[in-house]
This record gives sequence, C-alpha cells and structure tokens, in this order.
Amino acid sequence: VALSVSGERSALLKEKPVECAEGESAGNYDAPWTQTFDLKFVILMAGIFVALAVWTTLEYPELWFNGAFWFEQLPKLGLMMAVSLFGGFLCRYFCPIDEKGYIITRKDSVFKVNYTRKLQHFAAYLVPLLLHTRAAATIRGPLTLSWGNFVTMRAFLVLIKPLRERWTFFMLQFNSLDRPEDRPNTLSWIVGGNILPGCVLIIFFRWVYSFTGQGDMTYVFLFITGVGDGLAE
Repeated sequence: VALSVSGERSALLKEKPVECAEGESAGNYDAPWTQTFDLKFVILMAGIFVALAVWTTLEYPELWFNGAFWFEQLPKLGLMMAVSLFGGFLCRYFCPIDEKGYIITRKDSVFKVNYTRKLQHFAAYLVPLLLHTRAAATIRGPLTLSWGNFVTMRAFLVLIKPLRERWTFFMLQFNSLDRPEDRPNTLSWIVGGNILPGCVLIIFFRWVYSFTGQGDMTYVFLFITGVGDGLAE
C-alpha cells in the first residue's frame, strides 16, 4: 500500500505544472506540433471559416462578389503583422535569442516580453473595430465584424511551430508574444484564453448595443481589458 501511495504521489508531482519566476522559461517547443495546440488551432480556424462561409451564403450571398469588402480586410491583417513585427524587433533589440530564434530572458532581465505581448492583445481587439468595413455598410448584424475578427486571428495562425521555425518573418512576430514563463503554451493561452473569448464578447456586445445606437460602448470593454490590464502589467 505504501508503495502504491508513493507511486501515485510521484505521478501527481510529475503532472504538476512547472512553476517559474517571471522571465524564466517554463518549457520548450520540442514536442511535435501535431501533438500541441497548434494543430487544434488550425482545425478551429478551419471550422470558423466554414461557419462564416455558410452564414454568408445563407444570409448575404452577395458579399462573396463584393471585392471591395475583401480588399478592406487586408489592412487589418497587415496592421496586426506590423504590430507583431515591431514587438519582435523590440524583443530582439533587448534580448538574445537561441539557435532556433526564441527569445532568452532571465528573472533579472530588464526587458520583459510581457510588454510587447500586451501590444498584440490590445491590437487584436482594436484593429477590427477601428478599420471599419465601408464597402458592406448596408449589411446589418455582426457578420462583417466577425469576418474582420477572423482575418485578425489569421495573424496568430501563421505563428504555429512549422511556419515560425521555417521563416524568420514569422518567428519575429512570435517573439513579441512568447513569454518564456508561458512556454510551451504561449499560443494556447493568448488565443484560447484571451483573444478568442474577447473577440466573441466584443462581437456580441457590439451587436446588442447596435439596437440602441450605442455600438461604440464596446470600446469600454476594450479599454478595460487592453489599457487597464496593460497598465497593471
């Protein structure tokens, strides 16, 4: 019995999450990407695309032929990537990198990836709201904002392991949100725990407030979660 209890205790200790100080690495990315959140993220985005495509086809099929609308989505993706690149260059200016391109920090490092990660967090919420879709202004409801958020999420999709470790362009963007203490769950926590739920809430409340002409009230949530949390960081 004693051996059994000891064995169970050892198993629990092995499963206990790694605890580390801010700036210290909690893990690595050695696991195959197909066994991590990266693959789930690809499947999730494919599912969201199918859902949006069905919604568009059933409700507003003319949107597929509105070239100006789809062209207006490109600046959203470009701006998100620009913010990521700025953060990545900032990280590499202050911090060394390993042989694969990942940022190296320590507990006593002056610069923390927390700062540039917050830029990503804030931009993901703000970009779809600020860059209005004028080419489809006659379409009511949350469909166009949902497409805008989907395009914004694609800026995170290109940061999965097989892409970022192959191209420096994507690794630079990943550097800006890869807190060492979040590894190897960086994408999982920022996308699944922050960006995706936040986007869903923003779309929902934007739609609800639109009935009373108070759509801009959505910015209150954005500034609380973005600016407020950023100052706390």
